[in-house]
Amino acid sequence: MPLIRPLQRLPGHLFVFTPTLMLMTADSGAEPLTIGEGQGSFLRADEEGLLMRNVWGLPRRIAWTEISQFTDGKQVKEGNAYWLLVIVLHTGKRAVAHGTHSWFRQPEETVKVIRELAERHGIPADLTGLPPKSKGFWRNFLGI
Repeated sequence: MPLIRPLQRLPGHLFVFTPTLMLMTADSGAEPLTIGEGQGSFLRADEEGLLMRNVWGLPRRIAWTEISQFTDGKQVKEGNAYWLLVIVLHTGKRAVAHGTHSWFRQPEETVKVIRELAERHGIPADLTGLPPKSKGFWRNFLGI
Protein backbone atom coordinates (compact mmCIF):
# COMPACT_ATOMS: atom_id res chain seq x y z
CA MET A 1 0.00 0.00 0.00
CA PRO A 2 1.55 3.34 -0.97
CA LEU A 3 2.14 5.77 1.86
CA ILE A 4 1.09 8.77 -0.23
CA ARG A 5 -1.40 8.76 -3.05
CA PRO A 6 -0.68 10.92 -6.12
CA LEU A 7 -1.32 14.64 -6.13
CA GLN A 8 -4.90 15.61 -6.74
CA ARG A 9 -6.59 18.91 -7.41
CA LEU A 10 -9.29 19.91 -4.92
CA PRO A 11 -11.82 22.59 -5.91
CA GLY A 12 -10.49 25.99 -4.86
CA HIS A 13 -7.30 24.50 -3.39
CA LEU A 14 -3.69 24.05 -4.36
CA PHE A 15 -2.41 20.65 -5.40
CA VAL A 16 -2.21 18.61 -2.21
CA PHE A 17 -0.88 15.27 -1.04
CA THR A 18 -3.53 12.94 0.33
CA PRO A 19 -1.80 10.44 2.62
CA THR A 20 -3.19 7.13 3.68
CA LEU A 21 -2.78 5.83 7.20
CA MET A 22 -0.70 2.69 7.65
CA LEU A 23 0.20 0.86 10.83
CA MET A 24 3.74 1.64 11.97
CA THR A 25 5.57 -0.67 14.32
CA ALA A 26 9.13 -0.53 15.58
CA ASP A 27 10.18 -3.42 13.36
CA SER A 28 8.17 -2.48 10.25
CA GLY A 29 10.59 0.21 9.08
CA ALA A 30 7.63 2.28 7.88
CA GLU A 31 8.35 5.77 6.65
CA PRO A 32 6.78 8.78 8.40
CA LEU A 33 3.15 9.52 7.54
CA THR A 34 2.67 13.00 6.08
CA ILE A 35 -0.52 14.36 7.65
CA GLY A 36 -0.36 17.80 6.06
CA GLU A 37 2.09 19.72 3.94
CA GLY A 38 2.23 23.00 2.04
CA GLN A 39 4.17 26.26 1.62
CA GLY A 40 7.14 24.99 3.62
CA SER A 41 5.03 23.71 6.54
CA PHE A 42 4.42 20.07 7.35
CA LEU A 43 3.13 17.70 9.99
CA ARG A 44 4.38 14.10 9.94
CA ALA A 45 3.83 11.16 12.28
CA ASP A 46 5.91 8.10 13.03
CA GLU A 47 6.24 5.60 15.88
CA GLU A 48 8.12 8.15 18.06
CA GLY A 49 5.70 11.07 17.71
CA LEU A 50 5.06 14.06 15.49
CA LEU A 51 7.52 16.05 13.43
CA MET A 52 6.23 19.55 12.74
CA ARG A 53 7.54 22.58 10.89
CA ASN A 54 5.76 25.86 10.37
CA VAL A 55 6.52 28.21 7.49
CA TRP A 56 9.66 29.94 8.79
CA GLY A 57 10.55 27.68 11.70
CA LEU A 58 12.84 24.76 12.26
CA PRO A 59 11.46 21.21 12.41
CA ARG A 60 10.23 20.30 15.91
CA ARG A 61 9.85 16.79 17.32
CA ILE A 62 6.94 16.19 19.73
CA ALA A 63 6.90 12.76 21.38
CA TRP A 64 3.55 10.99 21.82
CA THR A 65 4.11 11.04 25.60
CA GLU A 66 4.35 14.88 25.57
CA ILE A 67 0.91 15.35 23.98
CA SER A 68 -2.06 16.00 26.28
CA GLN A 69 -4.74 16.37 23.59
CA PHE A 70 -5.59 17.55 20.09
CA THR A 71 -8.04 20.45 19.67
CA ASP A 72 -9.52 22.66 16.97
CA GLY A 73 -7.80 25.95 16.22
CA LYS A 74 -8.20 28.69 13.68
CA GLN A 75 -6.45 31.30 11.64
CA VAL A 76 -8.34 34.39 10.52
CA LYS A 77 -7.16 35.94 7.29
CA GLU A 78 -8.95 38.67 5.34
CA GLY A 79 -12.12 38.10 7.37
CA ASN A 80 -12.23 34.33 6.75
CA ALA A 81 -11.64 31.78 9.52
CA TYR A 82 -9.71 28.63 8.58
CA TRP A 83 -9.36 25.43 10.64
CA LEU A 84 -5.96 24.37 12.03
CA LEU A 85 -4.93 21.53 14.32
CA VAL A 86 -3.70 22.56 17.79
CA ILE A 87 -1.48 20.16 19.73
CA VAL A 88 -1.79 20.74 23.49
CA LEU A 89 1.20 19.55 25.52
CA HIS A 90 1.16 18.32 29.14
CA THR A 91 2.99 21.55 30.06
CA GLY A 92 -0.06 23.54 28.89
CA LYS A 93 1.75 24.97 25.87
CA ARG A 94 -0.02 24.82 22.54
CA ALA A 95 1.59 24.06 19.19
CA VAL A 96 -0.36 25.12 16.11
CA ALA A 97 0.39 22.94 13.10
CA HIS A 98 0.19 25.23 10.06
CA GLY A 99 0.74 22.23 7.77
CA THR A 100 -2.85 21.17 8.59
CA HIS A 101 -4.34 24.37 7.14
CA SER A 102 -7.52 23.81 5.15
CA TRP A 103 -5.82 25.34 2.09
CA PHE A 104 -3.60 22.26 1.81
CA ARG A 105 -6.07 19.49 2.63
CA GLN A 106 -9.74 19.09 3.54
CA PRO A 107 -10.09 19.33 7.37
CA GLU A 108 -12.35 16.26 7.46
CA GLU A 109 -9.52 14.10 6.08
CA THR A 110 -7.00 15.51 8.54
CA VAL A 111 -9.39 15.00 11.47
CA LYS A 112 -9.91 11.36 10.47
CA VAL A 113 -6.16 10.67 10.39
CA ILE A 114 -5.52 12.51 13.68
CA ARG A 115 -8.35 10.64 15.42
CA GLU A 116 -6.88 7.30 14.32
CA LEU A 117 -3.41 8.28 15.56
CA ALA A 118 -4.81 9.68 18.82
CA GLU A 119 -6.78 6.50 19.51
CA ARG A 120 -3.71 4.36 18.87
CA HIS A 121 -1.68 6.39 21.40
CA GLY A 122 -4.45 7.03 23.97
CA ILE A 123 -4.64 10.79 23.38
CA PRO A 124 -7.97 12.69 23.55
CA ALA A 125 -8.95 14.20 20.20
CA ASP A 126 -12.27 16.05 20.35
CA LEU A 127 -12.03 17.50 16.84
CA THR A 128 -14.75 18.91 14.59
CA GLY A 129 -12.70 20.15 11.64
CA LEU A 130 -14.34 23.56 12.05
CA PRO A 131 -12.71 26.73 13.37
CA PRO A 132 -13.87 27.46 16.94
CA LYS A 133 -16.29 30.36 17.27
CA SER A 134 -14.99 33.52 18.88
CA LYS A 135 -16.83 35.15 21.79
CA GLY A 136 -15.97 38.57 20.43
CA PHE A 137 -13.02 40.92 20.91
CA TRP A 138 -13.91 42.33 24.33
CA ARG A 139 -14.93 38.99 25.83
CA ASN A 140 -11.69 37.41 24.66
CA PHE A 141 -9.64 40.42 25.78
CA LEU A 142 -11.20 40.50 29.25
CA GLY A 143 -11.31 36.72 29.60
CA ILE A 144 -15.07 36.63 30.22
